[in-house]
Amino acid sequence: MQQITRTSAIALRNDTADVTNPDLHGSIYKEWQQLFGEIITVVPTSDCIDPNWVQIYHKKKLAHIALQNWVGYMERRLKELRKPFVISNSHDMMKFVSTSKDPTVANDNKTVVSMLDRNNSVKELKQLLLFEGCIYTVTRNNSDGTLCNAQSVILLELPSQDHVASFKPITVYACPAGEPERNRLYYDPPPSAKEVEQEWGWKKVKVSLLQEHYITENHIIAYRKQYPLTHPGASTVSFQAINTSMWNNRYNTSLKYIR
Repeated sequence: MQQITRTSAIALRNDTADVTNPDLHGSIYKEWQQLFGEIITVVPTSDCIDPNWVQIYHKKKLAHIALQNWVGYMERRLKELRKPFVISNSHDMMKFVSTSKDPTVANDNKTVVSMLDRNNSVKELKQLLLFEGCIYTVTRNNSDGTLCNAQSVILLELPSQDHVASFKPITVYACPAGEPERNRLYYDPPPSAKEVEQEWGWKKVKVSLLQEHYITENHIIAYRKQYPLTHPGASTVSFQAINTSMWNNRYNTSLKYIR
């Protein structure tokens, strides 16, 4: 299906002479119909879609907006399932270039928030959803605040809201360096710590805030204070395209999530 979507418009137009007349349908059109009937299940509303397979990013939306929508969607689903969760809200910090004062919280400053949102080098999330069994990707795993490799971690011990609000270190289990990212957003029920350590080969580690990643613009220095974690798929849109190809009839999927 992805190969067909990459076909040139001219080839598609020549292939389908008349979409209203089945006798005039070309080979590409017929193949698309066959694949669509075999792979895609149409449902009336998005509530029928398993949260593990909801696409986070959409090319018609800014990445941070699409991710916020997904966090809100998952928050509602977790409440419905009565599963505990915690949200880590970032602190957008700023100071003026000309001052020697320490940065202050500027979450209400639209200029600073917009400045950080639209900068591609800012990987930290405005809202990080934490719940047991959730998979994350480390955004910066070097002490200097840079990314060494795309590394997956899983949360098995949910911290308290006060713990997260203070940005204290949280315990996760990290996969070995170089291992491919997991093509899941979470595991329900979550695996045990013994299974993760002995069968997966992942190690128990602490995730703390790293060195600030400063952005300078219009005489303002700013950075986003947040745990260096993000939900899988945040690095590229194409990652979620891979997830799209993995959908099958075991999960209810909706047309509006296929783009």
